[in-house]
Amino acid sequence: MTNETYTKKPHAFARTGLYVARWPGRFASKIVEHRLAHRGFGHRLFDFASIAIIISAIVFTVSSVANRDPGRQMEFTAVVAPKEIVSGGDSTLSIFYRNESKKTLKDALLSLSYPPYFVLQGVDNPSFEVATNTTRLGDLVPGANGMLKIRGVMFGAFGGEQTFSSVLSYSYDNNKTGSQTRAYSFSPSASTLSTFIDLPPRLVSGQKLKGAVEFKNEGKVDFPEVALKAEFPKTFSLTNTSLKQRGDGTWIVPSFRAGEQKSFTFEGRLGEESGESADFRFTPSFTFGNERFAQKTEVHTVSIIPSPVEVSLEVDESVVSSSGADGRIRWSVNDGPNISELKIQIEGAEDAKTRKTPIFLPETGQVSGEITLRLFAEKPNSENASATFTPVASFILNDTGEEVFVTGNPVERKIATDLSLFAFARYFTPSGDQLGRGPLPPKVGKETTYWAFWNIQDTVNRLSSVTVSATLGSNVSFPSRQSVTQGQGVIYDSLSRTISWKIDDLAATEFSNRVAGASFALVLSPIPDQAGKIATLLADIKITATDSSAGLLIQKSLPNLTTKIKEDAGVIAR
Repeated sequence: MTNETYTKKPHAFARTGLYVARWPGRFASKIVEHRLAHRGFGHRLFDFASIAIIISAIVFTVSSVANRDPGRQMEFTAVVAPKEIVSGGDSTLSIFYRNESKKTLKDALLSLSYPPYFVLQGVDNPSFEVATNTTRLGDLVPGANGMLKIRGVMFGAFGGEQTFSSVLSYSYDNNKTGSQTRAYSFSPSASTLSTFIDLPPRLVSGQKLKGAVEFKNEGKVDFPEVALKAEFPKTFSLTNTSLKQRGDGTWIVPSFRAGEQKSFTFEGRLGEESGESADFRFTPSFTFGNERFAQKTEVHTVSIIPSPVEVSLEVDESVVSSSGADGRIRWSVNDGPNISELKIQIEGAEDAKTRKTPIFLPETGQVSGEITLRLFAEKPNSENASATFTPVASFILNDTGEEVFVTGNPVERKIATDLSLFAFARYFTPSGDQLGRGPLPPKVGKETTYWAFWNIQDTVNRLSSVTVSATLGSNVSFPSRQSVTQGQGVIYDSLSRTISWKIDDLAATEFSNRVAGASFALVLSPIPDQAGKIATLLADIKITATDSSAGLLIQKSLPNLTTKIKEDAGVIAR
């Protein structure tokens, strides 16, 4: 290769480029002519087809570019203020638009759609139509631009996505139409529903505590319903709350108005925590329609210290009857010098809150002790109830002066019902009407008829095999005139001179205000030895029954019924 040949190539290449630029069709024809001269018929056919495809693609591309929708070159940007989206607070969405195409978009119409439960307050454009959520932008010439401000209140879940969208429709090139859709997404990072948690900064393992939660609606819109979901430490047990809870444990605050503030308290017990701290989490939420929007979770972390006091309870009986049950409280102090004013009590027992046993603590060393007591259950408020007895130790932490309540493991026992049988006799009704017959006071050789009443009431559990029995007094007969509300009629056994009333199954009467009753006539025919004396109408009055809930056989005896009727004012007057 000579230097002359080397230097000519660039010039030849340049000439070829110029040739192609000035006469592209002629250049292409030269190439085709050259290939056809040196190829067979089949190859020539293939080359013709390939060239046709290429030319078609070029024509299609040119046509597409020429007919492309100019709306695709519309530029949209969106800015929201404030930058921190507040759920339930005012927000402004500014949409900026600009026609970057070289064609005029005629009769441009911008349609808006909002996230669910977005409360529109207004759109800063005089042509905005509320009914259709549309704004007429008119003809947008090349370079035309503008801005649309959308003002409203956004409701959504904390950290969730809220999406606005806009659709721009228009016409161009006479009868051609087009549309462009844009979406703008935002995420609330704050809420107008604020929550404040009031809890001690430090807790003792096993401590009984009381906390409070405050709600405030800092927005300008009413919430139809506010709920609070609590996540307690694993060992924490909730014992009481001032606000109603749903079945899932969620607290409900209905009808929470703008600017309103509410609070509630809760009580519970912290068990033996393994770590050095524990978290109390509360997540508020509000409801619109069928959707619930969770807001920011508030977390309160407390430090945990081991308890210097341990307390436990033992109860001997498996059930607690009306006569009570024997119990023993065992307690121990591991670090006496750091606490003072130690007191022991039992929660859940009748009058327990007023009975605290103070414990003397030595200045040094460990100390323990035992307290024996009789436990009586508080009156139940439902059928088949149980009593829960919880030992509680209260003391003062000397380093902080804080009063601490530490609980031991609770002991649960079934409450046995008390058989309340009321037996009395009458000659007159309480209103003064005469029930009985015959002389009053009774006379020898004459019959005096009294009416006896048995009422079973105030039972708190279902009873089975209920039997009330009694023995007739001397010279007293049973004429079989009677009335019963439940069970079999009153039956007389002439051999044993006893009467009995049986009920196979008796529901609790305490909570229905019902009385299971039997009334019957008794006829006294006094003999001379009874003249002027108080005569016995019924003796050995007994009731027996089985407490179905407690599985306990219960028996009770009552004093005799005599002709000295204290309840009957008419008899006393005679």
